[in-house]
Amino acid sequence: MQSTRAEPLPIRRRLPPPSYRLLLAIPLLAIAAIGLVRWQQRSLIAEYPLADRSSVPTAIAVGPDGTAWFTTNSGDPVGAVRDGHVEMVVRDSASIVSTSIAVDPVGNVWYTDDQRRAINRVAPDGSRAQFQLPTGVSRLGGLIADRADEIWFTDSITNAIIALRDGQFTPYPLPTDDAEPAGLARGADGAIWFVERKAGKLGRFGPGGHLAEVDIPTPNSQPGNISVDPSGAVWFTEVRVNKIGRYAGGRFVEFALPTERAGLAGLVVVEGAVWFAETRGARIGRLRDGKIVEIGLPSENGRPFGLARAPDGALWYTDITGRIGRLPPEMVRST
Repeated sequence: MQSTRAEPLPIRRRLPPPSYRLLLAIPLLAIAAIGLVRWQQRSLIAEYPLADRSSVPTAIAVGPDGTAWFTTNSGDPVGAVRDGHVEMVVRDSASIVSTSIAVDPVGNVWYTDDQRRAINRVAPDGSRAQFQLPTGVSRLGGLIADRADEIWFTDSITNAIIALRDGQFTPYPLPTDDAEPAGLARGADGAIWFVERKAGKLGRFGPGGHLAEVDIPTPNSQPGNISVDPSGAVWFTEVRVNKIGRYAGGRFVEFALPTERAGLAGLVVVEGAVWFAETRGARIGRLRDGKIVEIGLPSENGRPFGLARAPDGALWYTDITGRIGRLPPEMVRST
């Protein structure tokens, strides 16, 4: 008897119908589109590295002429980005710890100086002045200079918000002991709003001199930076609980970040949206209409910290790995 070997029959695969294949392709196309958008976003961001890569840029502010000013932790404490070039403007023999900088309407640059317990000024002509606090110890926080005739800043050691007018300091002690005031901002009505990091409160110093405090509902939220939008709504970071808070009309609303332990830092209102830095998340975030979008930086190891709005609508940031970055106006408007 002749035997024959049985050959395996070919397996015939039934392809899904075209409509089903299209459904399978949609998620892949969506993922590819998201990746393309993120690549395009990163390509629009300009970054300017510091010559001394050991310097850590922290605070940032933009003047009326579009120059971006920033502070560092090095012996060259103040730098500027003009026409795409970075230069160190203030040089000092000793390192200065400065966490705040601001530019007033006439172009004076103001920054805090913890070592000398002072507020320093660089005039448009390059001349410098120093205003030393009368207190023995200070730990200076937020600073604003939206009016040429007065500068406001916080001091957590004396537990006060302080005004500097005509070279004279006027402190306004807080009702809550050891509140640790930090960031502050001015509203359209002229009131000064600030956060109390340790007390977990918002504070308001009205134009008439009345000082009030409001408890943030979330315990131990550790508020840090603050901004007031044109409608009067107060926005602030809640570092410990990884949220952005909003206070308006006597009511609080909180928005949780998609990225866990993002390391919230700078916050500013630009073009009707709230922008914030995620130092640990290596992203810049935007909150608009209750929705959060996160933008990756061109440098994979980026650590954004300070944020500032420019007159042309651009958004500038400091990166503590040694860079200054800029999101162009068209990107800020359309993201």
